[in-house]
Amino acid sequence: MPTTAADSPLHRFAEIALPLPLPRPLHYRIPEGMVGRLAIGDRVLVPFRRGQEIGYCVGFVPFPEVDPAKVKEVARRLDEAPIVGEKLLALTRWIAEYYGCSWGEGIEAALPAGVRKVAARRTVSYLRLLLPPEETRTRFLSDVDVKPPTERVIRYLLEAGEAVPLADAMGRLALSISPFRTLAKRGALAIERRKVESDPYRDAPIPHHPPPVLNAEQAAALAAIGAAVDSAAFKVFLLFGVTGSGKTEVYLQAIGRVVARGAQAIVLVPEIALTPQTVGRFRARFERVAVLHSHLTEVQRGDEWRRIQSGEAQVIVGARSAIFAPCRRLGLIVVDEEHEPSFKQGNTPRYHARDVAVVRGKLESAAVILGSATPALESWHNAQTGKYALLSLPRRVEDRPLPPVEVADMTCEHRGAVGTPFLSHRLEAYARQAMAAGEQAIFFLNRRGHATVITCPKCNYAHRCARCSVALVFHKRAHIALCHQCGWETRPPTVCPECKGTNLQYLGLGTERIEETLKQLFGDAAVERMDSDSMRTRSAYDRVLGGLLTGDVDFVVGTQMVAKGLDFPNVTVVGVIAGDAALFHEDFRAAERTFQLITQVAGRAGRGEKGGRVVVQVMNPQHFSIRRAVAHDYEGFATEELAHRREFGYPPYGRLARVLVQAKVEAAAQAGAERLAALLRGPAAAAKAEVLGPAPCSIAVIKGRARWHVLVKAANAAALAAVLAGARAELRGELKGLRGVEVALDVDPVSIL
Repeated sequence: MPTTAADSPLHRFAEIALPLPLPRPLHYRIPEGMVGRLAIGDRVLVPFRRGQEIGYCVGFVPFPEVDPAKVKEVARRLDEAPIVGEKLLALTRWIAEYYGCSWGEGIEAALPAGVRKVAARRTVSYLRLLLPPEETRTRFLSDVDVKPPTERVIRYLLEAGEAVPLADAMGRLALSISPFRTLAKRGALAIERRKVESDPYRDAPIPHHPPPVLNAEQAAALAAIGAAVDSAAFKVFLLFGVTGSGKTEVYLQAIGRVVARGAQAIVLVPEIALTPQTVGRFRARFERVAVLHSHLTEVQRGDEWRRIQSGEAQVIVGARSAIFAPCRRLGLIVVDEEHEPSFKQGNTPRYHARDVAVVRGKLESAAVILGSATPALESWHNAQTGKYALLSLPRRVEDRPLPPVEVADMTCEHRGAVGTPFLSHRLEAYARQAMAAGEQAIFFLNRRGHATVITCPKCNYAHRCARCSVALVFHKRAHIALCHQCGWETRPPTVCPECKGTNLQYLGLGTERIEETLKQLFGDAAVERMDSDSMRTRSAYDRVLGGLLTGDVDFVVGTQMVAKGLDFPNVTVVGVIAGDAALFHEDFRAAERTFQLITQVAGRAGRGEKGGRVVVQVMNPQHFSIRRAVAHDYEGFATEELAHRREFGYPPYGRLARVLVQAKVEAAAQAGAERLAALLRGPAAAAKAEVLGPAPCSIAVIKGRARWHVLVKAANAAALAAVLAGARAELRGELKGLRGVEVALDVDPVSIL
């Protein structure tokens, strides 16, 4: 039950957490008419500085820290009942303390926009092109070099191929409403109000298959998990199973025990594209499934949130933010593909959903399952040391063999004069065999676009972003050169801006180029592409996944969307293009990422009775991560990689924090990073920790802002927290005397680029 403010002088002041980088909640006087009604977890409107802010009541005090006469009053209570429950408040407080944000920022991250807003609407504005595509291109795409916002909108809608929500387009393109209204006045598009279906997956196909009989390892895993679920005990299980070993069936049957007890379960998936397929599998077993992820409209997210809060939903499926689902009685949390970096939030608070899941399980006495064929080394280490319970599924269901993995050394392929240099002879031959047999193939490349750089061989000029220190990627279908960091785009040059040469070259590979090559090599093949450029609408996902199921699609080319979760028995060939590209990143996790990607993509092959084969194309076939992945040897890889981590004190043998400093002027960013490094060195010495840097980031400029960073390495979480506490105010962006400098703290970073 929420704690209300009693009608007593001892409870006339409330602690209000604001979603701002403040060191602590602020005190406000409770108005006479609100005494006894204001509750912990309530959302309120309060005066702040010269305006008003929405905050959250997190406690009451008898007297504020300042003169009571100077304390401002709560202006308004915004809801009839508390919007944040007691356990969710405790979880967000932990997030604030651990990840170095304010409590209000932690609460704000836990609430979908459709819940935070006072009144969610059941209609949504959609954008629809009014003319056929060719006529739209002729009339509204200009020939100027730098495209105005209106042209970006047109290209976005042409790529989508159907009506899209206005809010999605504004967010994806980082635009205000103005260019959309301009195009509406010019007759290019219509802005229409449409009623939104609260259940976004109402029409999704639901497969109805009887639950399979578990093999011995699956049954043992379920028994261990079931014991924790039945006793309502907190315990973390690492479900380590090879691809195709039936981890999902263990999840489903464990959730069945939770639901039978009248409790709820949360299932986190790493890729939004997988949600329809995943939802279908869960709806085949459970009547009341809710969905939470960022591709839903605000109205849909608000409706799903309220279904969960009321107890109507039994199972909640979603991406990262679904970990905050307001369950009344939580019995189980499943984090599928727990190793995935997409579970890490990219802005404040930079939480990791896997770690938040463990903390939430402890707070709510719920069991937690972390599932993966390639666990994060931190999770593997926790299982080896007994912190987590290790459950192993070492074989595929029905004892199907893991697919043989072959390595194609592309340095040798490049020496040959025959064939396509970025498609090995073996991979091309296997793809032809699959097509002739009526089977399917998946080609993985973790790069979008057609060519990764436009360069002049005469003067070595490279076409770069005007706002970031990266090369622009050529997207052939849209005929643009696009920055994958900030979204800036321009026309590809026809002559070199430096030497006026006309022999410009388009180098490097992207998914568009692989798609184009496959269509040239296999003229009759039905080729589809799955990346964030082509999968902008739900119907696009449905078309490709449906085509794989029916056999209407022969080949799929994609980025990480095809690396996990896809389970199609007719896929017999998988090709990994540039399988060792991640090894060239300046990141201590490069080898781990390489092993995980190869293993996960390879796991898409041979999931049916026909078996399968995998070809991994690399430039460095002798690297241990490649050799171990080819042998399906996770434990050998983990042993070898952990030895390197131990030597240098990297996680899991130490804790890491990254302080990112950004400014429009590089000298200011450097000065800010140097000041922070100096502030941190004293506490670091006392805690026997290490401060590395400052140094420019690998990507030195993004969106016109210079980037420097400082790394802090400590032996454990307590030592790391002690170091960061020494510069708490500065780490919240309060660098006095340095104007325009932004500071961001990232505890347990998954990337340091």
